[in-house]
Amino acid sequence: IYRTPVGSLFKEEKSSDANSEKFSKDSGKGRRTEDEEWEFQMKKELEKKKASGTGGAAALSAEDKKIIADQDEKRSKLSAVIEIGYHRALVTVESLVGSDIEIGNSCLPFLSPGILQLSVVDCPAMAEVPGMREKALRALTSLAACVYEIQEEYAPMMALALAISCRKVAS
Repeated sequence: IYRTPVGSLFKEEKSSDANSEKFSKDSGKGRRTEDEEWEFQMKKELEKKKASGTGGAAALSAEDKKIIADQDEKRSKLSAVIEIGYHRALVTVESLVGSDIEIGNSCLPFLSPGILQLSVVDCPAMAEVPGMREKALRALTSLAACVYEIQEEYAPMMALALAISCRKVAS
C-alpha cells in the first residue's frame, strides 16, 4: 500500500495468478495456426483496452471508492511512521547518547534492542525512503560509542558487525 500512489486501488497479486499469467502469456506461439495467432493477439489487445479503461475513476464502484479511501488513510499513517517518526526516533537517540557518555551508557539497555531492530529490518517500504538504513546504522554507532569498554574509534566497526550478524536472510 505504501508504494502505490494516493487515490489508487491497491490489489495484492497472488503468486498463483502471477504464475498462470506467465504461462499463458505466449506459450505455444510456434504451434498456433495463423487464425489462432490472430485470435490470441485480438484477445490481448482487448484485455489491454479493458485494463487501461477510458473512464478509470468513473468505472469504480462505491465499494471500490470506500476501499480507496481506507487505503489512502493507511498510506498516510504508514508514510508518517516511516518518513517522520522513524527519522525523529533515530535523531532523538543520537542526540541523547551524544549529549553525555554516562547518559548514553545508562540508556543503552533500553535503546539498543529497538535501534538494532530498526537497522536490520527488511521491509520493502523502508527501501523506498533514501538513507534510512544509514541513519539507523549511525544511531547504532552512537550507541556503541557509549559502551565504556569500547573505544570510540572502534564503534563504527562494532555497530556494522552487530548489524550484519543480526540481519535475517530472506528465504
